[in-house]
Amino acid sequence: MRERRWARVTELLVAHARFVANRRIVSPQASDLLPRRARVELLRRWGLDCATDAVVLSHCFFTSPNVKIGARSYLNQHVKLYAGLDASIQIGDGVSIGPGVTLVTLHHEIGSSDHRAGRWYGKPIIVGDGCWLGSNAVVLPGVTIGGGCVIAAGAVLSGDCAPNGLYGGVPARRIRDLDEEVED
Repeated sequence: MRERRWARVTELLVAHARFVANRRIVSPQASDLLPRRARVELLRRWGLDCATDAVVLSHCFFTSPNVKIGARSYLNQHVKLYAGLDASIQIGDGVSIGPGVTLVTLHHEIGSSDHRAGRWYGKPIIVGDGCWLGSNAVVLPGVTIGGGCVIAAGAVLSGDCAPNGLYGGVPARRIRDLDEEVED
């Protein structure tokens, strides 16, 4: 009985998520009331390539299903993924993303003086395996973050990050190298 009820609830939520996705508004997967496993399943049914053991907490925002979330990855609350239909966001395995982090693939050309935000276009974002993005970090279009990086809270990434480095600041720069293996 309980299984059938959850199946029906999931079916209704998926139908609503599709309805909402077509209108580009926040879907029911953002709710605190939805169990974690059900939230990941809804995202997968919406079209995200999301590993079944990934954790996506409530109030995360997705503008399109053009997102891949790897195994054992963790998205904290209020993460915003602005993926365009022509530019994807790829999050590797074992990535931890802190609350309030924003990844944006959309960008504008500089227009004329009467309208500076010109034609828009997308550039993909890639986050390598094992990375940790601190609270409220911002990743701009076209950035590739090498595996094993730590991005400090509040950092703004506008350029690529070489693997195993600590990056921080506005704009972010490499602060120091990190060991590839951490000893206990």
